[in-house]
Amino acid sequence: MHRLLSMLLLFSCSFAASAWDGVANRYRVAIDAEATHAEVEADLWLDGDVVALFNVVDAPGLENGQASLLEGLQVTDASGAALAVQDLGGGDFRLPRGGRIHARYRVRLAHDQYAWPAGMEEVGYRTDEGLMLTGYSLFLADGA
Repeated sequence: MHRLLSMLLLFSCSFAASAWDGVANRYRVAIDAEATHAEVEADLWLDGDVVALFNVVDAPGLENGQASLLEGLQVTDASGAALAVQDLGGGDFRLPRGGRIHARYRVRLAHDQYAWPAGMEEVGYRTDEGLMLTGYSLFLADGA
């Protein structure tokens, strides 16, 4: 019995280790001078075939919640080959496969122009002093 449990543990550890490539996910964000757009580049590991904005909330005037403010999503695999992106709605985007991807996209920083159920501080806003954004409104992540 002890040997069987040891083998199962070894198998599950080797399976988990082979699934992730060991490279940390990274994001690079650049805000334009007028603070109207964020340019985002993301190097991500996906366990599944979906990349997603999390906690997408409906807002009047935005059919797809804050995901409606995401523009020009382009995704490549680790070798640089372009991957087709299927918009599933609700901030979810299906790719042909998971693994290591590189995503480039823009986020229109117009969150404060819409009425959010929990208030704009839950997505993003700007003042004369600067810009505030939540990660949920800016970063794509593994949707598995």
